[in-house]
Amino acid sequence: MMTRTKKLVVGGIALLLVAGAVPVTCGPFRPGVSEVSARDAADDRPQEIAVQTATVKLAPVESVVMYSGNVEVRDEVEVLPKVSGQLLELEVDIGDSVKKGDIIAQIDTDSATVLHMQAEAGLQAAKAKLAQLDEGPRTEEVAQAEAALKNAQAKLDRLTAPLNQNEIDMAKAEEVSARVALQQAQAAYDKIAWYDGKGAMAESVALQQATVAYEAALARYEETMAGSKSEDIRAQEAAVEQAKAALQLARAPYRTSDYEIARADVLKAEAALYEAELQLNNCSVRAPIDGVVSAAPIAVGSIVGQSSPIVTLVSPKIEVTIKVEEARIAAIREGQSATIEVAAFPGQQFAGKVTRISPTADQTDRTFQVRIEPEAQSEALRGGMFAQVNAITEQYALLVPRSAIVAEGGRSFVYVVTDGRAERREVETGQATGKLVCVLSGLMSGERVVSSGQTGLKDNDPVKVTTL
Repeated sequence: MMTRTKKLVVGGIALLLVAGAVPVTCGPFRPGVSEVSARDAADDRPQEIAVQTATVKLAPVESVVMYSGNVEVRDEVEVLPKVSGQLLELEVDIGDSVKKGDIIAQIDTDSATVLHMQAEAGLQAAKAKLAQLDEGPRTEEVAQAEAALKNAQAKLDRLTAPLNQNEIDMAKAEEVSARVALQQAQAAYDKIAWYDGKGAMAESVALQQATVAYEAALARYEETMAGSKSEDIRAQEAAVEQAKAALQLARAPYRTSDYEIARADVLKAEAALYEAELQLNNCSVRAPIDGVVSAAPIAVGSIVGQSSPIVTLVSPKIEVTIKVEEARIAAIREGQSATIEVAAFPGQQFAGKVTRISPTADQTDRTFQVRIEPEAQSEALRGGMFAQVNAITEQYALLVPRSAIVAEGGRSFVYVVTDGRAERREVETGQATGKLVCVLSGLMSGERVVSSGQTGLKDNDPVKVTTL
């Protein structure tokens, strides 16, 4: 083998030498052996396929989700009287429309009128008491207190004053005079003492009177000579202090707390009068909302109380309540558009918007309550109807042209152009909107896919992007 190889090499060299001996002449260029091989290799490469592409875009997509629900009145109010009494008048009937504040019934006012009059009188009395306090002390009461104090003080002064000779002399003279009178009466009595009926005689009566007068004169004389007793002085001092307190009270008969209590009594009486006025006004039963009378169960003449509904009002505004499952609640938002359909008007749609979304799920079925209100209130929609709601949701999705999707065997493919070649990639498609299709998986935003020219295209084929 080594010899054969060497021979081939040598032969080759000889061939090259022979070829080199051929003379060079001018003429047209003819490719050599190596150049022909390169041209054949280029002819064997796959030809670029002309395609058109589109960019995968992330964009908002509207979709419609259908729900079943109930048409409900927004508000339903049972009108209860705030006072008890006989129903005198009923101003409305079933089907009547009322405005907030309209009088719908009248209840007997006799009891409420009496309470109102009592409250007025109570307020007047409370105000009079406060006015009396504001007037201050009475002059006559102050004068009386001053006189009482003066007398008590004078008596105390007499008790505490030293002995007066004139008083002693007067007391002694009174005692002597009384003693002489007693002696004279005794002498006159002695003259009749032997008589059996002396007890009824004047001498006997005169002796008794003279005895009493003498004992009194003697006691005064002894009291004058002995002076005032300490217990009498203490008692009179207490009387003076009591008279001073009475004078102070007469000059300032009311304390600060008296004024505060009087003012509080006025406020209390005003509150009582206000309550009485409310009770009187509440005898006229008024509509709490704008609405339509749906029930009037009480007859005129009946006795009604605060638990007796006189009428039931329903709001003229309605809404539809639906239940949205947990998986879709994120796609529902307030203000979102929706359409409403009812069996009573087949084919007719009522435009609406989502107004309220429950913040918590129902624990029994894990759904969220959503309310839709018609944009234009219509008498066609009435409470209690069954409704179908088409909720228009908007979500971001990857979009490609319909023409980019290649369907094979129930599967979907696209060709993604990367570095001049077409990559065959399986995708999951969703909703189609017009000429676009939502791609749920398999692509990324910004990638370019073949939208035209896929016929005969295979994975990894070179492509040339063209434009029309």
